[in-house]
Amino acid sequence: MTSTRIKILEYLQQKQTATTAELGHVIGLTEANIRHHLHILQSERVIKVAGTRRAHTRGRPVMIYQLEEHAV
Repeated sequence: MTSTRIKILEYLQQKQTATTAELGHVIGLTEANIRHHLHILQSERVIKVAGTRRAHTRGRPVMIYQLEEHAV
């Protein structure tokens, strides 16, 4: 597992939930790059989408991610 994915998992363990914007800010990567890593973690069934909220501007809803129960 890459160091970026480990950082994502550590952040989710600490904070319980996070958005791509939060993770990007903390880790120092673009939201697109974070989404790439989140997609891989989702396909490995380590994280899941906990919910969504409306974006402040037009566009896709903001996804909220959390660890899968078995990954805690």
